[in-house]
Amino acid sequence: IPVEQSIDAKITKKLFREAALEKIPQAWAQRKKLGFLVPFRYWILEDNAMKWIHEQFTLPFVSEFFHQEALLKLLTDHKENGSEGRKIYTILCFILWYDQYFAH
Repeated sequence: IPVEQSIDAKITKKLFREAALEKIPQAWAQRKKLGFLVPFRYWILEDNAMKWIHEQFTLPFVSEFFHQEALLKLLTDHKENGSEGRKIYTILCFILWYDQYFAH
């Protein structure tokens, strides 16, 4: 889709929004974009997920960038109060990216 058809000065997804007007109320089609939050903080409370993340946090190269004891404490804290999901997700993404592109 050419840029001039997909975006104008103030509206993103222009063609999509115009097409949506046929099926949904105008207020919905014209509202601002909303993010989609993934319930990661709940998913990682499951034992298998927590075990896998623990394995990632203890990979040898991780200590080049992080204090591994602090990472493991984040996991413990999250297991206790569920409040460290965003930090864990961010660190995990970095570790997976680094492992994929640089560690091997």
